[in-house]
Amino acid sequence: MPYQFQYSGIIRFIDLDGPYVIHQHLCHYPPKMTNMGGWLRPKEYGSFSLDRPTWVNSMHVPELIENRGEKLQTQIHKAMSHCLEEFQKLFP
Repeated sequence: MPYQFQYSGIIRFIDLDGPYVIHQHLCHYPPKMTNMGGWLRPKEYGSFSLDRPTWVNSMHVPELIENRGEKLQTQIHKAMSHCLEEFQKLFP
């Protein structure tokens, strides 16, 4: 069975003197729009519905964990890079 790697994270800037959160940003990878709004929605087998998510980078578990999780580490790096770029766009 194929699986899709999905990442969700929160970037927070915290004032340690307060302490309180100065700025917070939620990030998803792949972006929600890539899956037509279906982020974290299970794939519906046997359905021909047009609103079904489009899964990207689907893999099998052995692919993700072979070579000490090389592909999993790559996916995590891509997700973090994507989230950093998305966050930087908030501050032109």
